[in-house]
Amino acid sequence: MVCEPFIGCVRGFGYQMGPCLSPLHYPTQLTSTFFAIHVKQAFLLLMLLDISSHWCQMYSTASLQQHHKSDDGNTGRFFLVRWYYHYYYFFGYCCVGAEFTYVALYGLAHVAENDTLLKALGDGMLMACAPACVVKQVVNVFQLTSACHAVASYDAKEKTQ
Repeated sequence: MVCEPFIGCVRGFGYQMGPCLSPLHYPTQLTSTFFAIHVKQAFLLLMLLDISSHWCQMYSTASLQQHHKSDDGNTGRFFLVRWYYHYYYFFGYCCVGAEFTYVALYGLAHVAENDTLLKALGDGMLMACAPACVVKQVVNVFQLTSACHAVASYDAKEKTQ
């Protein structure tokens, strides 16, 4: 669990200090359970963000008869979204880095405690790829908001004509 080291410290410290700290056992156990449940939901939310932002980006540029990765289709979008699609190496690093981050996290969750080689490999992969995953999620948020704004602007312009 995520909070197991903290729980162990509180338990040990609480038992040494007597009954005054032992009530902390229950809240720390709840916190650990909360994180274990919500980590799965966080991955689900990241998948939903990725899919919905890409779908909205494609829909908003299709209404302009443009490709969703083209410079013309991304005119007027947030600068990070334009940069993301304009610089292919940045785009590739973010996409591949995000996928490898998920693979590294899955692998590290299932590697044996005494397998130091696989643990070190997973940690190294995570250190190299996690920044790309974070940047991709930031781009996804701005892509979603930019695309929704573009669709709303297009619809408003169509209604006034």
